[in-house]
Amino acid sequence: MTKRKFDMSARAVGFMESADKSSDTRWAKAEQIVSAKPSGLPPSAVTVLEEGRGLSSTVEILALDVLSVEITKVRDNPRNARKLYDPAVVNQRATSIRLDGQMTPAPACLDWENPGSYILIGGHYRKKALLQNGATHIQIKLLPAKNNFDLYRLSYAENDERQSGTPLDDALSWQELQAAGEVGTQDEIAALVGKPRTTINKTLALLNLSPGILSVLKETPDKFTLTAGYELSLMTSGFSETELIAIAQKVAAGDFSTRDLIRLREARKTKTPRKQKEISRQHKIVM
Repeated sequence: MTKRKFDMSARAVGFMESADKSSDTRWAKAEQIVSAKPSGLPPSAVTVLEEGRGLSSTVEILALDVLSVEITKVRDNPRNARKLYDPAVVNQRATSIRLDGQMTPAPACLDWENPGSYILIGGHYRKKALLQNGATHIQIKLLPAKNNFDLYRLSYAENDERQSGTPLDDALSWQELQAAGEVGTQDEIAALVGKPRTTINKTLALLNLSPGILSVLKETPDKFTLTAGYELSLMTSGFSETELIAIAQKVAAGDFSTRDLIRLREARKTKTPRKQKEISRQHKIVM
């Protein structure tokens, strides 16, 4: 029986050639897939999305439920959980988008009142920044909202997740929900947002502040915690509006802490009125 000599070098060359051919085949298949589905979705999925959800034929589908649409067809959330926007933050977002583009799609839903349009659920800072940059399109991610109640619920959830809402935002949006009849009692608000009723009560107490004090809070809402705002509402009975505006300005500037507010209120409450000095009176002597 004749023994065949095993050629190790030839065997290695064969393995390398086979691997190269396999790699070439894989790359060729990948290129075919990308050319056939440049958006990451098969044509059938695009058709289903367009026909089943009433999307415009001009919408560019970037991924599943992520679209690029004309910014003029996206209206703001009428039940947005965030009411106050800092112009400085808008400028920062605009600069970031100019450098890197819109990296995160904004949550939105189909506009049930205007077919072919959309309602922005969150990401209003992104929309404001895009408009400032003169952009014509915005990337959105579709969520299943069907009414104003859903719009607030989803907006609040996004703000709570990002920790971007403020107590004054909450107070203003809850007041709006109550005025529209979409929630009635404070217990219903507590069940909606998952917070204790005492928190709801203290938050809504911010609306008892005078317009002058509220204007200070609106300029720098992030500087006022719920406790600080509630302390100001308690101080309305013992301080004049001029005094409270000056105190609120000190809180906004970082010169007054919540402890300072509590001490100031307690000192004013326990301060006893000064006894009026008695002055001797003249009495006419009658003989």
